[in-house]
Amino acid sequence: DWLQATARFLFLVSLAFAAGLLVNVTWVWRAAGFAKPSHSGLVLGIPLAAAALGAGTQLGLFLWRLRPGGDSVFASAPWQALLQSPAGRNELIAFVSVLIAGGIVFVRGARRLVLLPLALAAVAAALTTHPASARAWWGLPAIAVHVLLTLLWFGMLAHVVVVIASRRFALPRTTVLPAVRRY
Repeated sequence: DWLQATARFLFLVSLAFAAGLLVNVTWVWRAAGFAKPSHSGLVLGIPLAAAALGAGTQLGLFLWRLRPGGDSVFASAPWQALLQSPAGRNELIAFVSVLIAGGIVFVRGARRLVLLPLALAAVAAALTTHPASARAWWGLPAIAVHVLLTLLWFGMLAHVVVVIASRRFALPRTTVLPAVRRY
């Protein structure tokens, strides 16, 4: 289904970009002296809003398919079916986790904690669709580690590309090269 695939793509790319941005600015660039502290949650809030849109759309589509005979998605039957399904619970966990991360962004001094609900959202989304989650005992931990490392790597790299592309003429080469080498 292309709607589900588009929502999943928006969710995962936005989630990765938010996590990569947070790691880059908080630990990688600040430690190297490239980033100045910012108290604005807006920069991180934008990819989190896109991730919430993607996760909410996935959840809505999941509920839409559970409607018996054209009932409303706000009726109790689809929600009961959603909560009884492991995939449905994981979709709900992913959506709520992104909303929690969005709330934490605006709490001064707690921005580093945003990675916890982002990690939970990514793992919940992966468990919804990844085939290894139903296999051996090591499937769940392996998926969690794989998804989290991929999320961080892709997000950090995407953030570096966006920063370099948007400030291509403003950043001196002596600043960009040491920052890129940190990856």
